[in-house]
Amino acid sequence: MQAKLNASTRFIALGSGFLLISGLLGFAAMHFLVEIWWHASLGMLLYYLMRVVYRDLIALAITLVQGGFIFVNFILIPRLLRIDPAGLFGGSGLKNRLAVLLLTPSVRLAMICVAIFTMPILTPIYLHWEDFLLFFFNAGSNMKDPVFGQDVSFYLLSFPLIKLVQNEMLVVFSLLFATIAACYWQANRQQTDRELLPGGAKIHLALLIGVIVAILAWSINLERYEILYVDRHQPVYFGPGFVEMNFQLPLIWLNFLFFIVAAFSAVVYLYTRRGLKWMCASALIYFAMVAFKQTHWVPSLIDRFYVAANPVTAERKNMAYNIEATLQGFGLNQVDIVEYPLKSESAPLNSQAIKDVLKNIPLWDHELLLAGYDQMQAIRPFFAFKDVAVDRYRLEGVNVQVNVAARELNFYRLPRSAKTWNNLHFIYTHGYGLVMTPSLQQADQPMQWLIRDLNNLTDYEQLKIKQPQIFYGMAKYAYAITPNDARPPHPKGATFRLRNDLMVEGGVTISSLLRRIVLSAYFQDFDLLFTTNMTEDSRMLFRRNIIERVNTLAPFLTLDPNPYPVVINNKIYWIVDAYTTSDRFPVVASYDFPLDDGMEVKPVNYLRNSVKIIVDAYNGDVDFYLVDPNDPIATTYRNIYPMLFKNAAEIPQSFINHLSYPSRLFALQMAVYARYHQTNPDVYYQQSEAMTFPQLDGKKMLPYFLTLIPGGGVSKANPDLYRFLLVAPMAQIGRANLGMITMAGCIKAADCQSAYSADIVNYRFPVDQQVEGPAQISGLINQDPEISRQLTLWQQRGTSVIKGRMIIVPVDGRLLYIQPVYTKATRSTGFPQLTRVIIAMNRVVAMDTSLESAFEKLKGKLGV
Repeated sequence: MQAKLNASTRFIALGSGFLLISGLLGFAAMHFLVEIWWHASLGMLLYYLMRVVYRDLIALAITLVQGGFIFVNFILIPRLLRIDPAGLFGGSGLKNRLAVLLLTPSVRLAMICVAIFTMPILTPIYLHWEDFLLFFFNAGSNMKDPVFGQDVSFYLLSFPLIKLVQNEMLVVFSLLFATIAACYWQANRQQTDRELLPGGAKIHLALLIGVIVAILAWSINLERYEILYVDRHQPVYFGPGFVEMNFQLPLIWLNFLFFIVAAFSAVVYLYTRRGLKWMCASALIYFAMVAFKQTHWVPSLIDRFYVAANPVTAERKNMAYNIEATLQGFGLNQVDIVEYPLKSESAPLNSQAIKDVLKNIPLWDHELLLAGYDQMQAIRPFFAFKDVAVDRYRLEGVNVQVNVAARELNFYRLPRSAKTWNNLHFIYTHGYGLVMTPSLQQADQPMQWLIRDLNNLTDYEQLKIKQPQIFYGMAKYAYAITPNDARPPHPKGATFRLRNDLMVEGGVTISSLLRRIVLSAYFQDFDLLFTTNMTEDSRMLFRRNIIERVNTLAPFLTLDPNPYPVVINNKIYWIVDAYTTSDRFPVVASYDFPLDDGMEVKPVNYLRNSVKIIVDAYNGDVDFYLVDPNDPIATTYRNIYPMLFKNAAEIPQSFINHLSYPSRLFALQMAVYARYHQTNPDVYYQQSEAMTFPQLDGKKMLPYFLTLIPGGGVSKANPDLYRFLLVAPMAQIGRANLGMITMAGCIKAADCQSAYSADIVNYRFPVDQQVEGPAQISGLINQDPEISRQLTLWQQRGTSVIKGRMIIVPVDGRLLYIQPVYTKATRSTGFPQLTRVIIAMNRVVAMDTSLESAFEKLKGKLGV
């Protein structure tokens, strides 16, 4: 009876184990199949398989090296103890039992136990498998760290892995040495004659000690790189200072030297019983220097009596290092600096040049325009606008700056009764078209549109959209199945209707029962197995949010959270800006880079917009283009995955004019440049020329897009000279005056219609010239009797008055200040209306219902 019970127990245990292993294998196979199908639908199967092979080969190599090393070390123990395996089974004692364990089939169990014991230690290495690829495929860079002259790609791509491997190796070898030493000690302890360990065993232990010593010495040597990330001198500067370079760095080298001497002396003494004095002296010196290095009183004395008394003299070189590295890390070392003196008030006014620039001034604030789009153009309850982007088009030979937003699906706006499984996956599957307005609008008039309504009405042939369905966008999309046999609603008299018969090239085909079963299990949605609405041509579209889609393909890129839609070849595409980032650039402080419009940030001290991504809104195709071949991180990834990245020269011509300098990147660069444009360490220490973003009504004036000639130049005949640029005015710290204006975008290229470039030019005003900032101009506006009277009149009538953001426009050697005025009835639930436009120049202000008429009124006040 007991035997039957034991057999049943074994059967249940084996069955449970089999089911568990089968379940895990089935789960892995399911995910693998879905990934295979999904990547194949994008034409990226080879890329996916390469990532899988890379990951598994690296994990296998690490496991084999680790397991093989452990196996060899343990298998050597009985041999080095001079045990004859042939006589093991008749002997007794721990020495023989140990040999039996290591030289008979039970060795497999021993090795498995050791491997399992060390696997958790090496888990971080497995998780960082891609770091090995960055190390081996390191493309190098043309930048050197200013302190040691090391190529910065070492810090960005190699140093993190080296530190990780060094730490894990130290743990593994220490554990291995302790275990093997315990085996030798226990075996020797059982001997009655207390014979010394054989020479081979001593050599074995000595070699392990030597490896541990080498790893520790390696660790000490790496400490010199860590001083490049010292932050104790902030907020003055970041990086090593006088104390680190003249006290800590020499101590690191001395520690390294005496550690090697002490370790060598200790090994010699342990095996020869000679050199005790050398061992004690070198060890004493080493530990004394380690303690000395950890003390704070010596650095404090140096700081107190030398550095504090001579801060610029002592730290000039180190501040210069920090300035140089920071400009490199944030891509600011190639900024062109141009002196920009403003013309006097009596200089002739080029009215036509100013009017040309005024044709593209953005008069609607982002938040207000988004609400207006949603109220006027969502039209159906299941559509919504997620964001408003700024772009430009050449329409009938004229540069037109526009605001554009995609009309995306918002299933969750539907009534509760309509939120069914069938509607979610078969009926309400896509957004539809977009809306576009010129940036320049007339006040007290209806909104002027370039594209509007569900039939995408437009007067321009190049803006006509023949494939308006948006299956892939910024909304939160569930998976969709198309084409299908479900019947979408079609209200009488409506020209627009949802379509579910579209043949979308992207997506995973559901052509077999196996695919239905696997996809149902993957999405944990078993209605998919039993629905009758699918056809033979049905495809499943998933990962339809383009940020999720691109992140799945290239998780090593940081994506801008604000992709923007463009109309190219009568279709809708998304352009996504992708960044390579790091927080390991030497001698540079980290800044918080916002990853969304909320609170999520990523600390970075190296940032490049090296990749532009184009996503087809209809079929979900994704193309990656490397636009900065000087970025070591991006070029290394291209070396690793050559089939993923295309060269910038392969970008279709029609897309080039729509590539923009990312405003999120430029805002962070300007926050850095506000301090680090002071390249003279003496000036930098005093911060006498430090800048900041101007403020108006308590809000920072962040960069904005303008269409103008770089530097405010003028041209009547050549529209190609006008560029779509980000503009960032900067004010002097502690003062309201402007100190400079910086522009970013395609500036240096001869033709931005056919070539993309990302340039930054800084225009600096003379230090002895008064240049009004937005707060000062706002004060002039509030003091103007005509404007003040009109604003008061509106408020007395129960109308809320909202002043928009102020736009500062450099043109013809002058600065124009433009501010829209919106009004909204206090009890109204609608969005505000653009009512007036204020313009100022030469400390004179004017207001009217259009920018052009306000400028004419301003000219009258100026007497020109």
